[in-house]
Formats: sequence, C-alpha cells, structure tokens
Amino acid sequence: MPATVAPTLPIKTLLEINAALSSLDGTPTVVKGENGVEKTITVPYQFSGKVRWNIAKALTTLKRVSEDFSTTRDKIINEVSGGTGRIEPENETAIKALNDKIAEVFATEEDTKGLLALPLEGLNLDANQIPLAVLAALEPIIAE
Repeated sequence: MPATVAPTLPIKTLLEINAALSSLDGTPTVVKGENGVEKTITVPYQFSGKVRWNIAKALTTLKRVSEDFSTTRDKIINEVSGGTGRIEPENETAIKALNDKIAEVFATEEDTKGLLALPLEGLNLDANQIPLAVLAALEPIIAE
C-alpha cells in the first residue's frame, strides 16, 4: 500500500476500518489474580508512537462517519417503514427496499481527510498478535 490513504473510500470500508481500529486495545490474557482466581486482563499492543497517534486521529475522524451513517440508516428505516420505524420480517418488499438503500449508502465514496496511514513496521506484527481479520480490514490504511 502507498504511504498515504486513498482520497476517498466507500462508507462500508470506512466503517470496517473503524471497527478494526476500535479492537486494537490489546490482547485478552488470562492471569492468576488474588487468591489464585483466574481473571482476564487486556495486555496492550506495543505500537510505535506514530501508530498510536494515527489510530487516535483515525478514530476521531471515523466517529463522524459512523454517526452520519447511523443517522442516515435511521432516516431510511423511517422512510421505508412509513414513519413507524419498524419493518415486519414478512414484508419482503420493504426489506428489499431497505437493503437496497443501505447498499447504496455503503457504496458511497467518502472523503478520507483526517485518516493517516499506519506504517506497517510501527504495528510491530512480530510482537503483536493482531487477528488476521483485523489486519485485513486495516489493509486500506496500512503503508508497507
């Protein structure tokens, strides 16, 4: 990937990146606590300062995208449901209309201003066991 993020990305991709970034707190690890009781703690990933900063900036930028999508989705649901906000599962026409409109929104290209590339070496993949699905979702913003 290039050292910069593409100028636009589909909203669906941006939402996937947001979810992936939100999961980068660390690795759940079971440890023995007081009285030998096991408990799960999160061991933070060891990222470079640049990666940590770029993640923080991206989360701030993508929060707006996520909020805008939620508002748009709610408006679509309201429209398709005739103002009730509820679509019955057996109403195949309404469900198809909802799915089609959501798919259109997902495909809409959004400006990526504020999204900074994550340098691959800064992710420290030898030490950080980041799940492959998370890495795959982050691929559009990883700079090799």
